Amino acid sequence: MTITSFIATPPAAPDLDEIAWEISRGLASAQVFGGRAYLRTPMLLPSGASVVVMIEQERAGRFRITELGQGNDEAETLGFSRIYRRQAEDVAGLQGLTVDQGALSLRDLGREELTGATHGARQRGSAHHGTGNAACG
Repeated sequence: MTITSFIATPPAAPDLDEIAWEISRGLASAQVFGGRAYLRTPMLLPSGASVVVMIEQERAGRFRITELGQGNDEAETLGFSRIYRRQAEDVAGLQGLTVDQGALSLRDLGREELTGATHGARQRGSAHHGTGNAACG
């Protein structure tokens, strides 16, 4: 005896693409001014503030991305800036980041690398705060 199971999948709503797009746009926002793009991400710091990632062009076709030192600022506010700085240096060494005045940055990125780098930078910015976002890669 052979039993075959069929899972009925309801048809997708005709406007599901539009709904998904609206939701994704609500999760993040971007503004460009002063030659820099600022992206508010859905990742939250312990204070409840959104992690902001900044992208600026270094030279033709090459970019720098940074979390603007928000992770360092939060650590100072919470009283564990020394621990954060030490961990940030360790992570920077492992992930090819630079640390400049507490800000984690990736440099010399091509346009095709920016989406992945943006995701990584926002996670790195909050990874050391016990927010449950320990992915640093």
